[in-house]
Amino acid sequence: MLGQFGLSFRDPLEIFVDWARQIFQEVTGVL
Repeated sequence: MLGQFGLSFRDPLEIFVDWARQIFQEVTGVL
């Protein structure tokens, strides 16, 4: 996850969107 952050350290908004999407997928996967 940290490596992914390092790779996509271009736009903070893009990083946030990618992080939020990953969290959402994990939550929906659990539910």
